[in-house]
Amino acid sequence: RAPAVVFAALYLGNMAVVFEIYRLAGTPGWLTALCVLSKRVHSIFVLRLFNDALAQFFSFLALMLFLRRSDRLSAVVYSFAVSIKMQPLLHSPAVGLCFVLGGGWSHALSLVSLMIALQMALGMPFLATNPWAYFARAFGGPGDLQHAWSVNWRMLPEAVFSHPAFGPGLMMCQVALLLWFAQTRWIPGGFLGGKLRRWSMQQALDRQAVVCIWFACNFVGVCCLRTIHFQFLVWYFHSVPFLAWYAIQPEQKQGLLWILRCAAVVVLTLCIEVPYLLT
Repeated sequence: RAPAVVFAALYLGNMAVVFEIYRLAGTPGWLTALCVLSKRVHSIFVLRLFNDALAQFFSFLALMLFLRRSDRLSAVVYSFAVSIKMQPLLHSPAVGLCFVLGGGWSHALSLVSLMIALQMALGMPFLATNPWAYFARAFGGPGDLQHAWSVNWRMLPEAVFSHPAFGPGLMMCQVALLLWFAQTRWIPGGFLGGKLRRWSMQQALDRQAVVCIWFACNFVGVCCLRTIHFQFLVWYFHSVPFLAWYAIQPEQKQGLLWILRCAAVVVLTLCIEVPYLLT
C-alpha cells in the first residue's frame, strides 16, 4: 500500500505543476479541467507504478522552472529526469532551442555542460564498471519492440512494423517535422534570422510560446515513435489540451463560435484517451 500512496502523492504533485504551467502560460482556467479526465493516467500513477510518471513529473517541473526564469535549476532538474528514463529526451531539441533563444549560445552551452556533468556523476557507478554497456543502453538503445504490444502502429502488418527501414524512416520524419516547426513556428525569422547568431544575450521569452515549443516538440517525437505502450500516455496527455487550445484559439471568437471552438478542444483531448480505453 505504501508505494501506491507515494505515487498518489506524486500524481497530485504532478497535477499541481501542470496547473502552474498552464497558469504561467496564461491559459483559461477551464482548460486545466481537461488534464484530469484520463482514467488511464490515473492508473499509471497509482496502480501500475511506472517510472514514466516520475520522469514526466521532473520534466514538467523543469519546464515550470524555466518559465520562472530559473534556467540553471531547470537544466539540473531536466537532466535528473533524463536519468530516470529516456522519455524526456524527446524534449531535448526544445530545451536547447529555448536556452539559445533566451540567453545565446554561451548560456546554452554552459547549461548543457551542467546537464552532462550531472549525467556523468549519476552514472559514475555504472561507468566505472562497464561504460560501453551504459552508453549503449541507459538512454534507450536498441530494444526488442514487439508488434503485439504497439498501440500506435498496430494497424500495420507485422512485416512492415519489423522492417529494418521502418524505424529509421520514422526518425527521418521526426527530424523533418522538427526542422519545419523550428523554421516556420518556433524561431523568429527562421534559421537564417538573427536570433540564433547571438553568442550572449538576455531576452525574456513569451511563456505561451515556450510551452508550445516544449509540448509540440515532445508530441512530434511521440507521433514518430516506432511503438507506444499504455504507460506512454503520461508522456503527452497533459500537453494535448494546451496544444489544441493554442492551435484553435477559442478566445479569438465570441458567442457560438467560441463554444464550438472550446468543444473542439475538448473532443481532441478525449480522442487521445479513447484508444487506450478500447485496447
